Amino acid sequence: MLSALFTQLISQIEGNATERIGLVVSLQGNYRYLRTDNRGINMALTVEEFKRYTNEIQNDEVPSIMFSMLSKVHGHLEKAMSTMSEIEHSHYGMFKIFFKQYNTILVLTRGVNYLYSPEYSYVDIKSVYVLIRSCHELYLTFNYLVTQGILAENDLREIDFKFKCYSLSGMFDNERTFELTKNFEGQKRLYLQEIAGLREKKKNLLSEIEAHPIYAVLSDESKRLVGSGRWRVGINGALSWNDLLQYTPLAKNYGQLEYHLMSMYAHSSHNSLLLEAQHDYNAEGILFHLYILSSLFMAAILRAHGLDFGFFPKREEALITEFYVFHKK
Repeated sequence: MLSALFTQLISQIEGNATERIGLVVSLQGNYRYLRTDNRGINMALTVEEFKRYTNEIQNDEVPSIMFSMLSKVHGHLEKAMSTMSEIEHSHYGMFKIFFKQYNTILVLTRGVNYLYSPEYSYVDIKSVYVLIRSCHELYLTFNYLVTQGILAENDLREIDFKFKCYSLSGMFDNERTFELTKNFEGQKRLYLQEIAGLREKKKNLLSEIEAHPIYAVLSDESKRLVGSGRWRVGINGALSWNDLLQYTPLAKNYGQLEYHLMSMYAHSSHNSLLLEAQHDYNAEGILFHLYILSSLFMAAILRAHGLDFGFFPKREEALITEFYVFHKK
């Protein structure tokens, strides 16, 4: 059994999410503004409107309202696809994956039936946390790729540089896949057909990266990492998933704790078995972090595409505002 103190801590962390609470906000005139940083957003909701809408929204309404907002963002980006650059297409691809995983998580928290024994159903807690952890990493990846000022100040070329490093990492993964499968029956011919072209593309892209102005500001260690296929780098070395939190509005202590908890569920450790066996199946607590990630991801991708929340009804705007800053409390 897990210690009583440990299980109490986990329950408290997840249980705190079941009651949404009002937020203390600063005022400028008659409007409330989110005091975040230069990556933050401003919402023109009056305090009275914010309080009324958030008090009216019931907890069981939150999943569908958040889905509605994600769907609206998806629709706006879908209309803009024809004008998107290659980099913007990749950003939109990340958002679509996030949206699909959000929906899948909702389905799983409502319970599924055994395929060949439909009379029995269950909630797959472990898979839910694995998917929320994936959403967490997806948001951190997206935010790192679209945020300026990590590797250089006021240089728009940073986004292009990081995308090239991200693409190079994918080529390294592809090369590794070919190397691992070349000795399987029937795969040698495919390996010989593809590997030379892949290595040539990788070589050319690496040359572009090394000639990029941003590359010059990196330390020798960061240059070595980029050259070996790593994309999560800062000026002076590798960045962990938790290191990426510093470039987001997400409170670092909160983000680190959530990632730790989700990782305990995701990994096949002794704790993962005990945590699943002793889970209270509180859906609101499970989904709380997903709502925060959804709010932050929507804010980030709209900002990256020069859009805002103007197309949201104020009721939805109030909810996303609440979750956008909730993690800081």
